[in-house]
Amino acid sequence: MAFFDPNISKLKARRNINGLIKALSSKSIEIQVQAARSLGDLYARDAVDALIVALKDWNYQVQVAAAEALGRIGNTKAIKPLIYTLRDNNELLKKTVISALAAIGYDAVQPLVEILNDSNEKLQDYVIDAISELGDAAKRPIKNFLFDHSYPNRPAMLKVFARIADKDSIDILIEILNSDPVFELRLASAEYLVRMGEKSVPQLLETALHPDSDLILMLNLLSKIGDIRCREFFIENLISMDAKIRLLAANGLEKSGWQPRNDETGVWYYIGKRKWYKLAQLGTIAIGPLGKIIDDKDESIRKAALDTIGQIGEEGSDELMKSLTSKRAEARLHAAAALGKLGEKRAIEGLTHCLVDADTRVRRAAVESLGEIDTKECINPIIMALKDEDAQVRRTAVKFVGESEDPRALDLFINMLNDPAPAVSQELVKAFLRIGKEAVDSLIDALQQPNSIVKKYAATTLGLLKDQRAVAPLLNLTTYSNWVVRKAVVIALGEINDRRAVNALAVNLDDEKDEVALAAAKALASIGKPAVSVLLNLLTGRKKNPYAVIALKEMKIDAITPLINLLKHPDMAVRKTVVKVLDMINWKPGQDEIGAAYFIAKQEWEKSIELGEQAVDPLIEVLTDDELWHRKRAAENLGKLNDNKAVDSLIQSLGDKYWNVREAAMKSLIKMGRKAVEPLLGAMLTGNKDAFESIVNALAEIGDRRAVNPLVYVLKDKRRFVRQAAGKALEKMNALEGDRRCTSCGKTIHKTLDSGDFCPFCNQIIEIKIQADLTHS
Repeated sequence: MAFFDPNISKLKARRNINGLIKALSSKSIEIQVQAARSLGDLYARDAVDALIVALKDWNYQVQVAAAEALGRIGNTKAIKPLIYTLRDNNELLKKTVISALAAIGYDAVQPLVEILNDSNEKLQDYVIDAISELGDAAKRPIKNFLFDHSYPNRPAMLKVFARIADKDSIDILIEILNSDPVFELRLASAEYLVRMGEKSVPQLLETALHPDSDLILMLNLLSKIGDIRCREFFIENLISMDAKIRLLAANGLEKSGWQPRNDETGVWYYIGKRKWYKLAQLGTIAIGPLGKIIDDKDESIRKAALDTIGQIGEEGSDELMKSLTSKRAEARLHAAAALGKLGEKRAIEGLTHCLVDADTRVRRAAVESLGEIDTKECINPIIMALKDEDAQVRRTAVKFVGESEDPRALDLFINMLNDPAPAVSQELVKAFLRIGKEAVDSLIDALQQPNSIVKKYAATTLGLLKDQRAVAPLLNLTTYSNWVVRKAVVIALGEINDRRAVNALAVNLDDEKDEVALAAAKALASIGKPAVSVLLNLLTGRKKNPYAVIALKEMKIDAITPLINLLKHPDMAVRKTVVKVLDMINWKPGQDEIGAAYFIAKQEWEKSIELGEQAVDPLIEVLTDDELWHRKRAAENLGKLNDNKAVDSLIQSLGDKYWNVREAAMKSLIKMGRKAVEPLLGAMLTGNKDAFESIVNALAEIGDRRAVNPLVYVLKDKRRFVRQAAGKALEKMNALEGDRRCTSCGKTIHKTLDSGDFCPFCNQIIEIKIQADLTHS
């Protein structure tokens, strides 16, 4: 210490705050640091401003001492300056500043959280440690941030509670684990709880014992911790029928240091760990538990359990057979099930006795096992089970009798068609299908029985057998009083797919029960092409059957080809109906001739001509339609397409009885220009008056010189309308050159006309006068 340097120890002892503040300006770094620390030790609130200034000192040691002092004093005025200081790159200073903010207390929580959001990972750890040190003061605001799902930095908030690690924090972590929608947050909670170890066990165990908890999740966590307090919980879950739960429980016991014994708990432990060789070594004590898992949903476990019982040997099977007469239903149940899986033929007698067991579950297991043993000795007991009061027993019996190919099966099954249980009836259908065609006659006879259930399943089976012999008997039942039977019959006819059923099924489309009508629609769709015309008839009137539409929708495209082809029908009314039906079934036209015919039938003329030459032939066909407006539009659109194929048909339309059709055809021919001249000339004298006049007018408008001579030729025709039309055409084409004029009307006439001919304009006998003579006179 220099001679004039202040004595910091004396200043501190005298509580000389002003002297210490003055010492902060010393040139000695050591004096500055001592002064700052002393002010902190004295909790000198009057020194806050001076210490804030010291935070900006060029020397980091002074800055660190000032930050420590401000933290100890705990004045909120220092919060912002401290946060500003975090911009410095010195790690020690940053760590000191964060500790100082934490020391200030509750008021610094919000600023610390903001730092947490904006800082790097290393600084985040400092902040989390600092907030954690605040304890209860930090919990409420941090919890609010954590449970605000819109908050961007929830993982950091979760980490704070993991660092605090008190009872409240553990509860919060468990709550996040159980209910938070963000998987990553739930996973982090699980990891933190496991890291806490024995500290988190009481609350995890309490949660695990709650009936609504996620048992597998809780077992997973507790098994990783392996606390001795959880052993009872683990042992309870060893006997679960869920292999995953058994494994987790066994892992937990192992982690806790528990050792298995040669008792039932030890057996379940080895089952959980899947140590099958250990179970084989334990012998008969393992039989009971192994019998319980032979129906495990995991095939590998089922197989291993059976193999293990097999390794135990006859002793194992003997133990199981003894259990068939146990007073405990559970023991009888698992023994009956296991013996079938083992294929133990010595157990047939015992299993037969089990078919009259009071416990339904035992009877179910017994009949299943007899079927699995699969020897002739088993058939008679299984046939007995066909009359059991339990539907599942009967169903299983039907299955195995059907698979046995016993000659009695058909008669037995026919007599069971009235079984009230749908599951049994469905199994009977499968059995009849295995029998095949031999069952058809008996099933047809069953259709005559009064019982509706018998009729229903007989019809269903006949449909699946697809035998044509059943069509006529089934048709007799399409109007049966019971709608369930009608539906089964209709479905069967669809399965058989015989065209004889079309008309009857069409009637069913109007059935009072929608279920029957829908089934009829699907049946007709299955029959396909033969049903199209009938369905179309149902859609042509005012009252359209919606199920006919469904039938057409359900058909494959090749089945509705006849319907599509009707787009070319000569009757526009038919074409319109077809279009409506195609629209109903959501058929989409292609870029082809059929597509053009579709748009024409819909009178969407512009869309048709967008298809170009594909529309030519369909439009030509419309030129002969009964409706004049259709003919007119067709003629107009052919002109737009300007295709040579249309010329002859348009020329024929020039003879149409309606002027507007003729005019449309003529205008289209004029648009075609020179390509239409030769055909027009060829047809000039083949039609009626209207046709001739239209042809001549078209030639005049086209103005092709090839038309002049033919027109001149007909100027001497006997028919007035021919001469007149030809004269007007030649006049329009400026083809009446020369100075010869008619004395009656004064019109210029062609040079080929002589005195005595008729004037094409006024129809008077011509007296020739030369133009010059007329001028002179």
